[in-house]
Amino acid sequence: MNKTHLELDHIPIPLEKIVHGLIYLYVLMIPFHALVFRFIGLTIALPELVFLVLAPLAIIHIIPSGKKLWFDGLDLFVFGWLIATIIPGWHIGFDSVVVTEIIKTAYLILLYMVLKWTIIPEMIERMVKVIILSSLVAALFGIIGFALGYFGIETFLTIKRSHPYLIHVIQAKGFTPTPNMLASIIMMGVFFQLSKLSKNKISSDGKDYLILLTLLIGFSLTFSKTIVCLLIGIILILNYNYKSILSYTWRSATRFFVASLFILNILGTHFIIVEKDQNSELLKGDYIAGSALIETDNYSIYPSQYWSLKEIS
Repeated sequence: MNKTHLELDHIPIPLEKIVHGLIYLYVLMIPFHALVFRFIGLTIALPELVFLVLAPLAIIHIIPSGKKLWFDGLDLFVFGWLIATIIPGWHIGFDSVVVTEIIKTAYLILLYMVLKWTIIPEMIERMVKVIILSSLVAALFGIIGFALGYFGIETFLTIKRSHPYLIHVIQAKGFTPTPNMLASIIMMGVFFQLSKLSKNKISSDGKDYLILLTLLIGFSLTFSKTIVCLLIGIILILNYNYKSILSYTWRSATRFFVASLFILNILGTHFIIVEKDQNSELLKGDYIAGSALIETDNYSIYPSQYWSLKEIS
């Protein structure tokens, strides 16, 4: 018997395609992390809302598929992270801060395992394109917010605050909670786009160069210390893709420069250097945590908020 038009219009979509589509959607929602919903006291961001649908469907897809659920050394490290989060909470008491931290860690681990067991090699090329698109969207909202702020139109796409090294700045953050998060999202797009360009996988109309330029502009407008990580990544990508034509001296210099930037990043994320004539009170909360560790005639060195968060965790 021939199939009717009604039957042809209702061909079921394989669960695997639905899961893969939700993974792409999750990546595209990452730049909108500040858009949240409140439900019975919980705050759920857009990516997490997508994950609530993705996780059970992925599990339903994985279990009957017969796919071997393999574990490796990285998995042991990831689960060790959860244990390392739970044990301190056990000793100091499971207050709301500790429980929230455990839930966040468990969520990230579950996300990692779902992506590991559902992403297939055929998805890699499209996944890279989706990551670049997601980063580009984030950069565009950051640029728009900064442009509006520059002309005196305040929006939630930027924040205006004191900065330890730039006095007062408008920092792009788009639809993310902080400029640092926006910078991290854009940075991933820069890495993939730069890798694509350095391998000569470019369009003839210059579109790929325009995308990279937009990403870099969006990143720069966050005024984030993540720029050190960006520089490290760019150097490593170029060094890897062009290592066949680089001399031993250049490769050695690259390793030294990357190591220096890595040390600078550690120092920059843990300590804040403030000039004596700056009002350090304006930096407390966003940058400074606690009193000065070292004081000289011209400068004071304070612990950063990142230092404080590490002590709490």
